[in-house]
Parts: sequence; structure tokens; C-alpha cells
Amino acid sequence: MSTKAQILLLTALMIYSSICLSEDQSALQLDANGLAESDQIPGIALATGSCDSSYSAVSGVIKLGTAIKVTQESKFNLGSNSKSILATAAAVAEQNKQIVINKAQYGDYKATLENYLTHTSGLPAFSSGKELNQVDIPHNTKNKAKYFATFVMTKADESKIGTMLYSNAGYVVAGQILNETLHKPWYSVINTSLFGPLDIEASLGDGQSEIDAIGHYTDGGLKPYELNEPAIPEYLEAAGNISMSINDYSKYLKFHLCGLTGKDSSILSSKKVQMLHKPYQETGSAMGWGVSEIEGHQTSFHIGGTGTFISVAAIVPSKNYFNIILINNGSGEAKSLAVSWVLQQIKNL
Repeated sequence: MSTKAQILLLTALMIYSSICLSEDQSALQLDANGLAESDQIPGIALATGSCDSSYSAVSGVIKLGTAIKVTQESKFNLGSNSKSILATAAAVAEQNKQIVINKAQYGDYKATLENYLTHTSGLPAFSSGKELNQVDIPHNTKNKAKYFATFVMTKADESKIGTMLYSNAGYVVAGQILNETLHKPWYSVINTSLFGPLDIEASLGDGQSEIDAIGHYTDGGLKPYELNEPAIPEYLEAAGNISMSINDYSKYLKFHLCGLTGKDSSILSSKKVQMLHKPYQETGSAMGWGVSEIEGHQTSFHIGGTGTFISVAAIVPSKNYFNIILINNGSGEAKSLAVSWVLQQIKNL
């Protein structure tokens, strides 16, 4: 092929790629605008992508009663979708020979860090009001998470180690294991090992800038959550209370997708990423992800919620594909809309 022909072919491919990008972006924006018409969605952020590229779209407002629109930089709370981030930081520590995930324990209890990260530790869920009402942490307690971890270990059942039971408590204990093994707070570990290298701007708790999304809840109608008490108490933060923008969360999912499709990174080998997505003894529960077949494709899938936000993410390695939806409302109706959108995108692959 002559040089001129090569140039013409390359130009044609670039034009075709640009058209495809425009079509994908336009379709995503139409979805965002359409979903934002629901009275259950004050604001929304969507993303789809591959290991090589991603597209995002936003619509709606950061808070009912304001004209401030959601942007690609607006942070949304990921809720329990933050669990994968804690697990990934543990994998980085293991790759750096700072910890051994299937051996590290908390005290004398026989569950390992792997059990805590895959919800197979024998700890109860601590996700409902009934369970959380058992928690009575003195106000002046300096390390509330450690106090809570000590308390929940009195509820642990060694006979259930290896049995899947979704547990927020397990992730709090996992955070304590990282604290004590690495001699620094778990969130500092995440910042150093993941957010810095991935160039991600995140916050612990809801975002605090004037463009960040405000969570909403239902109480005789949809209302912004502006109570003094945070939706996620301090002692439960390791179980899911990280906020980031749709573009930064896309960076994080691209990093996982690339690893799942065999591409090493300077942060983690592909083998380590694949370990994170391997279910524990066929339970379907991996480290921060549920793994199952959806529409004929093995998919890593997770739903996060704080009661005031909803996040849903899916990764389909065989199709080199991921998608995300973030909504600043934690209602059951918003969750249903989010899950339906994610599943429909996978069905369309």
C-alpha cells in the first residue's frame, strides 16, 4: 500500500471513529436526559466504556430547589461500591508484599482478610436499623471504627466462615486489618496506592464543593438530605462512603476492566485484578463485586447505596465493556431505574 493510500485509510478510520464516538456520546446523553425526567432522579451521571476509552453524560441538578446543574466533575457518593476500592488497596498491599490477603486475621478469630472482603467471614450484616440500633459507641471514643470492630466480633460465628452473608461489618474489620498491618489509616492507604496513581479526586463522605451532588431521601416526598448526622456513620465508613465524579469513577472501572482483559498496569498486575473478581469458593461473591452470568456474559456487578445516593456498576470483560449509573436519590424506585438501565445496556451488547 502506498504512503498516500495509508494516509487516506488512516484518515477514514479517524473519521469513522469520531462518528462512532459522537453517536455513543449522543445516545448516552439522550439516556441521561430521559432518565432525569423521572421525579425520582434529581440528578444523574452515566458512563460507558472499554479499556481504551469512555464516554460520560450528566443531567439534572445537584439538589432539588436549586438551578445548579450536575457536571462531569460533580461528586456522587458511591456507597457500597466503595467496597471494591478498599479491596483493591489490599491487593496493592499484597503485591507490594505488605500483607497476605488469605492469611491476615483480626485477633484470634479464624476468618482471613479474604473472608472479610468476600462476605464470608461469619459476621452479621449490620445493614439494617435493627442491627445498627445495637451499636452504642460513647461519644468521646477516639477511634469509633475500632470500637465497632471490637463489638461486632462478639457477634461473629466461626461455624459460618466460608458461607456468603453480605456484611458491612466485615468491611469495617477489613479496614482495621489494613490500619494495623500497614500502620496507617485505610483511607490514607487508598489515597496513596490508588487515587494518586490513577489521578482520581475523591472524598470520604459526601462531596463538599458547590458543584457536588446532594443526596435525597423520601419522607412524605423527595427531600434533600441536609440533616446534621451523616447518612453513613463514621464507624461504618470502610464499608462504603467514598464520593467521586463520574469521570473519576470511569478511570477506576477502566483500570479494573484492563486488568480483567489481561493488561498489566503500574499499580496492579492483571493477575491481581483477576483475583479480586474471582468468587470465593463458587459463592458468587468476589472482593467488592458480585460475579454472575448476565445475558450470557460473565459480569462483575455491584449496587451501592447510602439511603441518599444510588450507584450501580457493571464490568463485562468478554465484551471489553463497563457501565456506570450514579443518582443522588437513595429510594427503591431510583434503584430500580438504575439497575434496569445497566442491565439493558448489557442486553444490547
